[in-house]
Amino acid sequence: PGAPAGMVRRVRRQGELPRLLLALPAPPAAMPEHARLRLLLAVLGSGRRSRLHRALVDEGELCAWVSCDLTETAAAGTVLIAAEVLPGVEPQRVEEEIFDRLRRLIAAPPSAAEIARARRLLQADWAFAHERVHQQATEIALALALFDLEQPARQWAEILAAGREELHEVAARFLRVEDAAVVGWSLPRDGGGDGR
Repeated sequence: PGAPAGMVRRVRRQGELPRLLLALPAPPAAMPEHARLRLLLAVLGSGRRSRLHRALVDEGELCAWVSCDLTETAAAGTVLIAAEVLPGVEPQRVEEEIFDRLRRLIAAPPSAAEIARARRLLQADWAFAHERVHQQATEIALALALFDLEQPARQWAEILAAGREELHEVAARFLRVEDAAVVGWSLPRDGGGDGR
């Protein structure tokens, strides 16, 4: 099955705190857009200086944490944005703030400084995740099983080459929640929060 048309909303009442999971369709990992989208998501949600962390955690004090991820598969992938809402904060406010940050990325590309910071974070994360021999072996095995041995090098070449305009194009193509998205809320059993 392909991506949903429009926005689909799912709400479950389980757990103690409101948690959001937003899923958007993403390109296959072999496509150049995948690497560019990974860099764009680092701008959006990697590290304390990222747009979502500042808006939702440090400055906004709306969430305990927020994260962004991108699945790496041979078929079409998924962008995942997750957040845990602090007690007393309306879930709808968090959802609107995330949507606003996505709209801003679609309206204007990230700054050169944001892109440079995101690249440094991705490089540091990659180095940490490949310190040990078994981690390197896993990377090679996954590359061979899903793509070819050169896939990681191609991804890094795209990440290092991507500029503001390429990231702007990727944002416009893959971060429009109104085009295709699943918004999932896990809300408290006691009825707090509405998830809209």
